Amino acid sequence: MADALVAVTVLSSALVLVLAAVQMAGRVSRAAVETRQADLLLRERIEATRGQLGVWAGEAPFPWRVEARMVGEDRSGLGGPCMRRAEARPRDEARPYVLETLDTCIDEAARGG
Repeated sequence: MADALVAVTVLSSALVLVLAAVQMAGRVSRAAVETRQADLLLRERIEATRGQLGVWAGEAPFPWRVEARMVGEDRSGLGGPCMRRAEARPRDEARPYVLETLDTCIDEAARGG
């Protein structure tokens, strides 16, 4: 009788651990999909605004924002290095996904264009 009780306890403990591992795998899989979506979105938005100064924002598939600003000395429209920062924040997550890069931008407003 005691052997059967020990066997049931071991089997139920193993089942609980397996179910916990399956649940964790599901969460990790969802996080990986979300990270991939954010990466693709930010890379596409960075590329779409390449060479331009300004701020862009949108909501699909989750809120995102791209900001490009000149760094260093002002060259009055001649162009130069600019910092480009893209950020996406999924609606149900507190942590943002961020992508930053240096680019060469032309300040069209300063050139009169």
